[in-house]
Amino acid sequence: MHIIAYNLLRAAMADAAVDRDVQCLRLSFKTALSTVRQWESAFVRRSAHSTTLEALVQHMLQYIARAVIPDRPDRIEPRAIKRRPKEYDRLNKPRSVMKQRLIEQNP
Repeated sequence: MHIIAYNLLRAAMADAAVDRDVQCLRLSFKTALSTVRQWESAFVRRSAHSTTLEALVQHMLQYIARAVIPDRPDRIEPRAIKRRPKEYDRLNKPRSVMKQRLIEQNP
């Protein structure tokens, strides 16, 4: 179900991008999701008003197309695990043996 919702949202973003002549990947997914959630009540109430579904969808697509992410050409985010060095040894022997070693080292 999540994949269907994701694909429907991406399709709406693609339609909005075509209407505004913007690259689809430059539109904000989070803003598009928020916009669709906000417009949900308008789609439910549309039977009470004379607004057609087509007009509501066009207005919603205009709002989605407004959220263009700025171009960030030199942005590189490396993925790595950062491990800070610890100043203590690992406790890989029984605690009593380690305690004895500490006592011997610090008389």
